[in-house]
Amino acid sequence: MTGRAGARSHEDPAEHPRSGAAGAGRAGGPTADWTTRRWLTAGACAALVVLAVLAATGVWVFARSTAISDRLVDGSTPALVASVRLESALVNQETGARGYGLTGEPGFLEPYRSGLRQQGLRQQKDATAQLRTLLAGDRSTVADLDEVLARAETWQSRFGRPVATAPAGAPVALATERADEGRQDFNAIRVSTSHLEKDLEAARDRARTELHHVRSQRRESGLLALMEQVLVAERPYSAMFATVAMISLHPDACRIDVTLAGHDEPLLVQHGTARPLPSRPGVALGIGPGGGRHTTRTELPAAASLLLHTDGLVEGHSGPGHERLGTDGLLSIIDSAPRTTGRALVDHLTTVTRKLDAGRHLDDLAILLLSWDFTAPEGTGRTV
Repeated sequence: MTGRAGARSHEDPAEHPRSGAAGAGRAGGPTADWTTRRWLTAGACAALVVLAVLAATGVWVFARSTAISDRLVDGSTPALVASVRLESALVNQETGARGYGLTGEPGFLEPYRSGLRQQGLRQQKDATAQLRTLLAGDRSTVADLDEVLARAETWQSRFGRPVATAPAGAPVALATERADEGRQDFNAIRVSTSHLEKDLEAARDRARTELHHVRSQRRESGLLALMEQVLVAERPYSAMFATVAMISLHPDACRIDVTLAGHDEPLLVQHGTARPLPSRPGVALGIGPGGGRHTTRTELPAAASLLLHTDGLVEGHSGPGHERLGTDGLLSIIDSAPRTTGRALVDHLTTVTRKLDAGRHLDDLAILLLSWDFTAPEGTGRTV
């Protein structure tokens, strides 16, 4: 879910004079004697700069997302599948060897032999080579794989091969003698394979998260660039700009991406208090061509609220003096609110800030309060 709050246009009064004297003052500026041709040339150059910045950004984001996709398709996922097959083959061996040791029936060796073919011999070498290729450069995961193979060889040498090569027709005495030892050795294999698979799953999840983040950046940077193009093309005065706060909320993972363009950061409200959400400041739309904006990703608590507002909420006066309320003053008002959820909080903010300002600062005011609660079971008050 993507949202924009507080998109607002600003203009410089000096750009449109109200009297002849003001106009005369402006006539002495550095661009006062520019010809129409010069203005057209400057506008064309500015448009080319914007297009070049957008093109470079698009190429970088596309290349980055392609590299991450390739890593997922050709690396993380195949490695995880190979590790699961390796574990399955080892379990087949253990099942077959234990059954044959208890009964002496050759049929029980079939899982062991098929498992051995899947895990070892020629295919074992192929699988190991594949994993080492896929995990090249990841020393930690390669070490996990080496540990799995070492413990598998320990179990084979102490229990698997001696039992499987014993004469058929009667229970294998060695299987009973080494039952506890074999069980402990194989439990060690299970621990190692579990560790390997968890590392591979974590690597895959990190790649998926990074890919989603890059795609989100591509979508949001493209939207901001489009908004800026429209603003620059349609604004009546060159000093007019707009501030924007763009958020992409991922409820399934309790994460949020925030991109600021000259706007105040969103506020996270939880347990009766509020704090600014970590965000990198960015250049307002219309100030500079496409640069100076970054997306910040933050983990969210399972139950909280997000408050976005226009600057009309914080630029009013904080009392009878000349001091402005500011973000710190707004945080204090939220902390003292009787309720910090729903319409009650919004009403409290508008009432208190208007009373403090006493009508001295006339500005637009917009508030967006988004609340969620994933701690409650579905169907019993769980809300977004």
